[in-house]
Amino acid sequence: ASIMYDYPFGNSPISFAWGYGFSSFNIHHNGEFDRDSLNNGFVIFQAYSPGYSYKKNKLSANYLEVPIEFRVRTKGKNNFKLYLGAKAGYLVNIHTKVVDDDGKRKYYQVPETSRLRYGATVRLGMNQVALFGCYSFTPFLKENKGVELIPITLGLSFFLI
Repeated sequence: ASIMYDYPFGNSPISFAWGYGFSSFNIHHNGEFDRDSLNNGFVIFQAYSPGYSYKKNKLSANYLEVPIEFRVRTKGKNNFKLYLGAKAGYLVNIHTKVVDDDGKRKYYQVPETSRLRYGATVRLGMNQVALFGCYSFTPFLKENKGVELIPITLGLSFFLI
């Protein structure tokens, strides 16, 4: 979710926008973070054994963000929108959650996670709905602290106005 402030360039269909936002990522997976003691605490993803049964296993990461966009949109009954931009964010909360036969457990310590992130964004749509994409230029885990995971986000964007 984000609130954007639009600054049109006169009567042209081009504008610039900036704002602030909040994003939450939930990554569902079939394993756990494990620190390899032989490799200086390098984080690996260890799959659960085939006999282990769980109901939920996820990692949640929440970011405060500052997005900027250059916008092109047509006017009329069916207005086309193309927004190219970037966003930077700061990790404000991260935790893992497991629900299995032993109950529910949350862990709030994932110190290997990069606190800052930034990436390129694009939105392409008509009227009040658009396809959204974001490619992160920063890996999810800190350098030399784990496997290189580059977040890519795809989804739908809805406009209130």
